[in-house]
Amino acid sequence: MNTQTYTAFFSELAKLAEAAGSVHRRFKKLCEELDTHGVLSGTGHKRISIPKTVLSEKDLRDLGFVSVLIAVPESGQSSFRSFRHPDNNYHLHEHGDHWTMHKDDHASSTMLVRKLFMEDRKGSGSKKSGKPKNSAQIAGQAALEFLRGTPHIVTEGIPGMYYYARGKIVKTPGMAERLAVELPREYFHRIRRWRPTKEAS
Repeated sequence: MNTQTYTAFFSELAKLAEAAGSVHRRFKKLCEELDTHGVLSGTGHKRISIPKTVLSEKDLRDLGFVSVLIAVPESGQSSFRSFRHPDNNYHLHEHGDHWTMHKDDHASSTMLVRKLFMEDRKGSGSKKSGKPKNSAQIAGQAALEFLRGTPHIVTEGIPGMYYYARGKIVKTPGMAERLAVELPREYFHRIRRWRPTKEAS
């Protein structure tokens, strides 16, 4: 590998590191915005709306979020899937060219079980025990992890279904529409100045 090739290689690595740092910084800012300017909008958790030009699906996956199909839906969401993270309780729903984001108080059963299997695939379980786990052990641990998610089901899942059903009955606007009105105008002006991602998917 000649000097020119080395230079190009390390230049590309530097760009990748900068991009990774950028998305983490951007997400940290969004979490701070959620804490300080999020609105309840008829639910039990603060929420913000995020344009996909600020945070793309690729960004979410780079941050470690995974798509899930088992979650209480939001009024007006454009997809049955939503995004959760195995290591924190942030939850994003898709509304066309925007996401809505809130933070659950408790980890969901589905993510606790999913994290167990992710860690098992990485071999963390084998390192701790010194020998591979059999299917019965994994199933037993999965059941325990699911039960650990009971607080989320009771305190957030059931109330969430109530808010969703109530919204359907009284025909409230979709969540993204409500947030567009209820969030401070300065919030949208501020986050749209952040460096946009190249892919808004």
